Amino acid sequence: MRAFRPTRRPDPRPRAAPYRAAAAAALLAALAPAPARTQAAPMPELRLSGDLRIRAEYDDRTAGLPPDAAVLLRTRLGLAAAPGPGLRLFVQLADARAFGGPAGGSGDPATAQPLDVHQAYLEWQPTPRLALRAGRQELTFADERLVGPVGWANVNRAFDALRATLRARPGSLHLFAATVRERDALLATGLDPRRNEGRDEDRIFAGAWLESPGADAFGLVDRNGETSRATGVQRHTLGAYLRARPGPWTLVATAALQLGRQRPAGPDPAPERRRIHAFLLSGQAGYTPRPADGPAVGARLDYLSGDDRPDDDTDRAFDTVFATNHPFYGHMDLFLDIPAQTGGRGLVDAVAQVSLRHGVWTARADLHYLALARPDAHGERRLGLELDLGAARTLAPGIELSGGYSVFRPAAAAPGPGVALGSETLHWGYLQVTASF
Repeated sequence: MRAFRPTRRPDPRPRAAPYRAAAAAALLAALAPAPARTQAAPMPELRLSGDLRIRAEYDDRTAGLPPDAAVLLRTRLGLAAAPGPGLRLFVQLADARAFGGPAGGSGDPATAQPLDVHQAYLEWQPTPRLALRAGRQELTFADERLVGPVGWANVNRAFDALRATLRARPGSLHLFAATVRERDALLATGLDPRRNEGRDEDRIFAGAWLESPGADAFGLVDRNGETSRATGVQRHTLGAYLRARPGPWTLVATAALQLGRQRPAGPDPAPERRRIHAFLLSGQAGYTPRPADGPAVGARLDYLSGDDRPDDDTDRAFDTVFATNHPFYGHMDLFLDIPAQTGGRGLVDAVAQVSLRHGVWTARADLHYLALARPDAHGERRLGLELDLGAARTLAPGIELSGGYSVFRPAAAAPGPGVALGSETLHWGYLQVTASF
């Protein structure tokens, strides 16, 4: 007997089509509570900065050549970021060019690119008193007489350096080490250290600068340096920078001693190195009335030692290392590279200054009496007189118009060997607009 099975009746509900089922599943998924998402990291705080400078120059500073004129353009754009607590990242692009000429960026004008990275560093401040910085950066100490970025120039100076700053009341200690030139890098020699023959000839510039409200002390080391006068320079510069402001007076003094050894440069460099024994002394006094809208006067005397005995075993010519020399030895920059532009015979600069500020206007006049510290082969020391005139006006916040004119009247030592300024009166002038934000 066959088992009884109930007959299956058809389901009266219509069967859903496949796409409708998929749509229903998607709707349910959308209405379901979403899983917790990871919170996005906050964007770092960004700060943009920049400056634009256009300077037209009239140049009649080279004896025997006709005067020339040029327009210089410098553009810089910086971006600062704070990616985390105590961290700061700064990148600055720079473009420097003359109208109608080849472009230049940061560093060496001979090898600069049209658009270059002038600064790029990371700074970490683990405590309020300690800051560590690594990367390409400007180094500026005191009045820039020995170390500065040469802000006046169209192409400014920066160093690939490590720097540590320790802040303690009432001053700060700055330690730095910069690679000025990399020679025989392992990456450039196939990672074979034997090709360096055991020699490390990288040029290193390092130092310590102790800063306080009234006095600075410093020690600078230039290792494996090269100048137009010497190679294999091992130079140590020790000194102090003093300043005081009693009432309306400003008093500034600098003293520096250079020691070390170097080999004279030339087609046949001498096998023996000469000792370095040179010094710099500078004193300045200025009087500024109160209120400041009135004439201010000042005087300064600079003495950079020189060498008039190139055949002995001691070089006595002071080298200004990585200074910003433009503000000190005349705005015409006739003695920008010291000691090369004085034939190694040093420099004496006696300056009388007067300035006037009135509202948005400032005007200034500097008169320089320039001489060699050591006489030349003809027994002459007098280089000449330079008069620098300048004025500036604030057009708007962050925008300044400035201009100046300089004249140099040479004396007996100006046409001599190593100086070669000729016997004709030299002229130079400029008109400049600077805008920054």
